[in-house]
Amino acid sequence: METDFQTVEEARIKILSLLKPITGTRTVAIRDALDQVLAADLLSPINVPAHDNSAMDGYAFNSNCIQNADITQLKMIGTAYAGKAFNGSCAHGECVRIMTGAVMPQNCDTVLVQENATVSGDHISFPPGAVKAGDNRRLAGEDLTIGKPALPAGKVLRPADLGLLASLGIAEISVRRKLRVAFSPLATNCDPLASHWIKAACMTATATHCMACCPDCDSLNCWIWVWYTTPRKPLNKPCCRPWNKPM
Repeated sequence: METDFQTVEEARIKILSLLKPITGTRTVAIRDALDQVLAADLLSPINVPAHDNSAMDGYAFNSNCIQNADITQLKMIGTAYAGKAFNGSCAHGECVRIMTGAVMPQNCDTVLVQENATVSGDHISFPPGAVKAGDNRRLAGEDLTIGKPALPAGKVLRPADLGLLASLGIAEISVRRKLRVAFSPLATNCDPLASHWIKAACMTATATHCMACCPDCDSLNCWIWVWYTTPRKPLNKPCCRPWNKPM
C-alpha cells in the first residue's frame, strides 16, 4: 500500500496558506515599543549626517589643489570645529584645519589626515599620493537619507532601534497588534488534583479557549502545549493523553 508523503517545503507552503497575518495596528510611544513589530516603513525626517563633514582630524581643501608630480603646499586660513563651522570659503591654494565631525567648509571636498601633513607656520605641505580627491569626507545623508526608510516594516524593534528613533526626534510609531494568547484549565472530566494547565496560542481569531487534553479538542485549529506541575506524570483516565506524547 503506497502512502503519499509531502516534502518539508510542500508542508511549509500548506501551513503558510492557512495562516492569516495580523493586520491590526496601534500607535505606541517609543518607550513602550521594545520588541514590537514595526507596522510600516519608517521614513527618515532628516539627513544623517545633516551636512558634508570630516571623517578625520586634518586639513580640508579643494582637490583641484593636489599636485600629482610635486609637493603640494597650502595656506591655512582658519579652523573648523565639531559643532562650530568655519565661516568662509577656501580659495585655490588654501586649506582649513578641521576636526572630526566638523562641517566641510565651502569649496572643500577632501581632507588630508593630520599625520600626513608637514606643518610650517601657517602653511602645510604633503607629497604626491598622500591623499586623493574625496578622501575622508562623509556626505550629507550618507547614513540616512531624508524621505528614505530608516527602518523597514516588519522590523522587530531592539534597543538600538529605539535609540535611532529618539535621535530622529520620533516620539510615537505604528506597530502591529500583539498576538492574543488564551489560557484555560483542562476539561472538567479530567482529574482536578493534577493541577494541569493549557496554554493555547490560537491560530484563528474566533478560537478563544481550548479544553485540550481530550479527543474533542482535535477539531480546534490551535497549537497546544500542556504544563504539568505536581504530580508530573500521565493521567490514568482514558480521556487524557500521556504528558510526554505529542497531541
